[in-house]
Amino acid sequence: MFSSLIYDTCSMLSHSNRRARLFTILRHPVDRIISMQEGVKSSKEKSWIQLSQSNYMIRMLTNTQVQTDLTQGHLDMAKQILEHYCIIGLYSDLRTSLAKFDSYFHWLDNENSTVRDSYMECQKQVIDKAIRNSTISISSNANMNIPIRKEIRDQNLWDIQLYEFAQEIFHRQPKKKY
Repeated sequence: MFSSLIYDTCSMLSHSNRRARLFTILRHPVDRIISMQEGVKSSKEKSWIQLSQSNYMIRMLTNTQVQTDLTQGHLDMAKQILEHYCIIGLYSDLRTSLAKFDSYFHWLDNENSTVRDSYMECQKQVIDKAIRNSTISISSNANMNIPIRKEIRDQNLWDIQLYEFAQEIFHRQPKKKY
């Protein structure tokens, strides 16, 4: 099942008698927003992206609107959702993340060599593209206005705390399903 409605999906899973897990690849909130702004010309569009992405992960996971002030309770709920329902991957360690998902979900266990080769080529292209995008972001962000980076960081303090927690989960979670 694929869904961008994480809150609703987790609610559905919590009422199911079947064990299900979601998987996600998370990126540092500041890097994610700056990457989204790449190629956007107008400052109005950049401001809209910045505003709409303010603590986006916590808002998405807890089904909280942008107009609502976040609290420690929202952060705690988002942490619980990530820890109990998600296998965590990190954009900064994409190769390990994809290997973790493959191993955990046994995606290729019964596939023939043609499917496996196709899958591995697709995975290589995804990783190569992520590396190129990271390099572009790093080089272009080096010249980015530091007050803007600080403003983005300040607008996403809750998401940054959630991301740091997700990094802990990433390193704690088993790489293989039991």
